[in-house]
Amino acid sequence: MTSDTSTVVSLHGVDVPVVRQGSGPPVLVLHGGDGPLDRLTFGESLSGSFELMHPTHPGFGGTPIPEHFDSLQDLIFLYLDLIDSLDLKDAILMGFSMGAATSILAAAEEPRITAVAADSPYANASDLIAREAARKTPIPGWLTPIFMPAARLLTKWIYGIDIGALVPERAVAGLGYPVLVIHGIADERIPWRQGQRVASAAETGSSIWLVPGVDHVDAFLTHPDEYVKRVSEYFDSRFK
Repeated sequence: MTSDTSTVVSLHGVDVPVVRQGSGPPVLVLHGGDGPLDRLTFGESLSGSFELMHPTHPGFGGTPIPEHFDSLQDLIFLYLDLIDSLDLKDAILMGFSMGAATSILAAAEEPRITAVAADSPYANASDLIAREAARKTPIPGWLTPIFMPAARLLTKWIYGIDIGALVPERAVAGLGYPVLVIHGIADERIPWRQGQRVASAAETGSSIWLVPGVDHVDAFLTHPDEYVKRVSEYFDSRFK
């Protein structure tokens, strides 16, 4: 078992807690909406070969949300600043759910990011909003896309979030290197076809592991050995 070290990195007035595990090539691990992952045995399983860095998104783990934070783009650029602060030369990003999408979108902005492993990413935020609308309103699913242009405008106006910019399947197409996508077939939060779309849009040589019977970001919990093997092999291939 490796020891963890905790630090706080201050970035333009935003304090970002970071837990570091292991030693070796750096891997920045971005958590999803369920919160930080630094205590998962996932980290222990990989920390013998890599240095895993687990930042906590603002607003999670008891951390405050900065006043100027009003979109996912703010989170993306915060982590680009973190890469600068940590002086990461060839960074690998490992993301889960929202963190997977953030990893892809950040990689599209930063050439120092040389690999992305995405567990349960969405391909297009608009599709998920349309899906939720179909589930929670009497509007039929086939009809909700008609309302999406208005939904995009309202979301931008009210929340400052540009849904049209949150398209990982578009961003991944420009990375220029293979990515690894992992997605559970039984995922009810982000359907597995979203992950398949991300993998299909990515560079030739990208791979996807579709895991039968597995729900959202649960692939490691149900198949830990296979998970670590696939992720480690992908990381190793990117450092050669």
